[in-house]
Amino acid sequence: MTRGSRRRLCLLTGGFPTPDSPARGVFNLQAANALAAHMDVTVVLLRMWRPGRPRVRLSHRMFGRLLEVAVPAIPAWRQGSVYRLAILANICSYRDLGFRWLSPHLGRPDVIHSVGLSLPGIVGGYWARRLVAPHVAQVVGSDVNSEMPGIEGKRPVAGWQGRVDAVACNSRKLAELLRSRYPDLGTVRVVYRGVDLARFTPDGSSWGPLAEKPPVRFLFLGASHRTGIFHMEPTRKEGRRSWRRGAPPRHNL
Repeated sequence: MTRGSRRRLCLLTGGFPTPDSPARGVFNLQAANALAAHMDVTVVLLRMWRPGRPRVRLSHRMFGRLLEVAVPAIPAWRQGSVYRLAILANICSYRDLGFRWLSPHLGRPDVIHSVGLSLPGIVGGYWARRLVAPHVAQVVGSDVNSEMPGIEGKRPVAGWQGRVDAVACNSRKLAELLRSRYPDLGTVRVVYRGVDLARFTPDGSSWGPLAEKPPVRFLFLGASHRTGIFHMEPTRKEGRRSWRRGAPPRHNL
C-alpha cells in the first residue's frame, strides 16, 4: 500500500507528552507510534490557553503531526458541582473555538479517535459530525466511573451516543459496564491497553540483567477511589493531607 492511499487518523486527546510536560499521557504517544505503521496520524492535543501560548502549535514527531490547540478554559481540578460546570463549559469552548481555530490545519481526516469519553470523546463527536468522519471513542475507566455520571444528560453532553460510531474499552469489565449502562450504544469492543494474557502467556526461561536477582514484592493496602492514587495504610492521613492541597491535573494545561 502506498503512503498516498493510507487512511488519515485524527487522535484527539487531553494528555500527550510535550516539552513542558514530557511524562503526561505517554501511553497515547505509544498508541500514536503504533498506529503510524498503518495510518497517517495527526494527534490533536486539547490545551488551556494562557498568555504566551499560541492558539495552534504544529510540531512534527516520529508518528506524524502534533497539533496543540489552546482555548480559554476553566481548570477542572476536583469532583463536585464546580468541576462539572467547568467540564461542560470547556466542552463548549473546545467544540466551537477549538474547531474554528484548528480546522485550517486539520484537513479532512478519515477517522477521528478520541481518548477519554468525558471531554475528548464529547468534543470528538461534534467534530466528527462536522467533518463527516466516523468517530471511535476510547473509554479508559475514570470517565465512565466517576466523570460521566455527573454530566450526562446535560447540554452539551446529552445525545453523545449518537455521535459515536464505535467504542473501544480498556478491559472486558469496562465493556460490560458500558453496555449495561448504555444499552442503545452501538459497537463496543475490548481493546486491551497492555498485553492480553488470555492470548499471550509468559513462558520460557528468564533472561536479561535482572533475571538472577530476587523478585520485587509489592504490598497493596489501600487506594483512593476518586484519583486512583495508591497510599499505604500507615501514611493514609498524610496522603490525604497532601492530595487535599490539589488533585493532579487530568489534562495538559
